[in-house]
Amino acid sequence: MFTKETVKKVIERSNETELNATLVIGTGKLHISGGTDKIMDANFSFKGEGLEPIVDYEISENRKGQLTVSQCSSKFANMFNPKQDWQMTLNDQLPLLINLELGAGKSKLNLSSLNMKELNIEAGMGETEIDLTGNWLESFNVNIENGVGKTKIYLPKHIGVKLDVDKGVGKVHADYFIKVGSSYQNQAYENAKTKIDVKVDVGVGDVILEQKS
Repeated sequence: MFTKETVKKVIERSNETELNATLVIGTGKLHISGGTDKIMDANFSFKGEGLEPIVDYEISENRKGQLTVSQCSSKFANMFNPKQDWQMTLNDQLPLLINLELGAGKSKLNLSSLNMKELNIEAGMGETEIDLTGNWLESFNVNIENGVGKTKIYLPKHIGVKLDVDKGVGKVHADYFIKVGSSYQNQAYENAKTKIDVKVDVGVGDVILEQKS
């Protein structure tokens, strides 16, 4: 029987002006939050020798940081379908683009303190909870695809929010949002200077939208 291992990975900030993060986890739990002046401060837990996630980071000539974290794809890993637990803190000062691929599991993304530029999520099966209730100064887009599972999104009241939801089997719970055609808007959207535009595509599962002050 394999024992659980935890490794800590820290990437110091250099001269970056922007950060792109690509995270690929097959099975397990993912928690992302802001709150560090480093590029990343993370703890990765896993079971099994050789299953430590692969972390790669480089800075381009135009000073854009590219962070890639991926679950081990060895034959051994695929055979035993290991569950991992990633606890990641990302830089909350740099403009940030996140691309997330989650096979099966739970993801909890507390993005309220980050400097979001764009968010793209592709999940096969599982629960996804996203907190976007930040004091955003710039508009950005969010794209979410979830095959099977529940998607819950916390959104700000004081910033314009518009959601286009395409669902197969399931319900949309959108209390205090205004239905405009096939979209949902909060009251601030029409006159807001800063806007969050969200596209959600769910095969099977509920979509829950909740506003916070």
